[in-house]
Amino acid sequence: MNRLKKAGICLESREGKNYITGLDVPRLLAAICVVAIHSYMEYGLVWDAYVVRILTRWAVPFFFMITGYFLKEDGRGFAKFWFRILCLYMFWTIVYALTDHYDIWNVRDFLSALRSGLIMPFWYFPSLLICSLFVFVLVRVIKDIRVILVICAVLFVMAMMGHTFTNLPAFAFWNQGPVMRFHHRVIGEVSMRDGVFWGSLFIAIGYAVAHEKKGSIRKVKTRTLLLLLIPCLLLYAAEIIMIVYYETGGYDITLFTVPLVLLLFLIARSGKLEAAWGIFLRQCATYIFLLHYFFLEFFMQKGIRSHTLFFLTLMSTALGAVLVTACKQFISRRRKCLLKG
Repeated sequence: MNRLKKAGICLESREGKNYITGLDVPRLLAAICVVAIHSYMEYGLVWDAYVVRILTRWAVPFFFMITGYFLKEDGRGFAKFWFRILCLYMFWTIVYALTDHYDIWNVRDFLSALRSGLIMPFWYFPSLLICSLFVFVLVRVIKDIRVILVICAVLFVMAMMGHTFTNLPAFAFWNQGPVMRFHHRVIGEVSMRDGVFWGSLFIAIGYAVAHEKKGSIRKVKTRTLLLLLIPCLLLYAAEIIMIVYYETGGYDITLFTVPLVLLLFLIARSGKLEAAWGIFLRQCATYIFLLHYFFLEFFMQKGIRSHTLFFLTLMSTALGAVLVTACKQFISRRRKCLLKG
């Protein structure tokens, strides 16, 4: 109970059970969406390109918003979080390097792989580390969350001009401009979403929701949020369809992803979930993300594609994630019993 309170996620105690927010349910769904994104990278049908992008592109921004929601303001707490993610990233990079017979002893190549991600899904880690550090610095220096949101929103618009609408004459100049060239050369693209230009806004929004002082957001009823979600979904889908149809550039940075993810986040936060289940789902989501590319590459080498690739990868990854999580929790319980004994 005390650990949950320190994490800021304990809601209430009912019949001796701890309850937390419902964020871990969509977190698991988001992890499944990541599997779908990578399974349908080579779209067999045009319909797949529309449907998969519409159903899945909210997932990674949701992860970033959760990070912002639990972002630590104190330097020690943030450093602990930051280095925990860094160590997790380095460990799994080494695991994938060994399975792919990658030369991990070449320090220069290994650091280069860490900067951009050794495998396709791992762009997420350097981007998360850079974005969270950037927002943390803004929080410590500026302090005013409204100013921070404006700064991150401006960067997000810049990312759209340099990525999503890069083929439109009105915005193409930005992608070749000195700011973007400097960013790509010095910081590295870090991800297809241009690092701090993309993810910082979602982290800042999550932080703003967590530290909203007047409580006006909390007073909004779930029914109202659901009603707002409907037009937002339609606009979000229409935007993606337009981008795919007209081939304006990238497909990952969309304007209506921002309100959509915020509404999904607020709806999930208003729900309640038993802590034991929440922790289990959270760990399963983490291992689905970490393990899925191993199974994806295995089945792709067998020539499997499209729907079959997705379902085989998802089932194999889910099974592996459940087994790893169950073993981890069993070992943790045994360790606690031994310490008590």
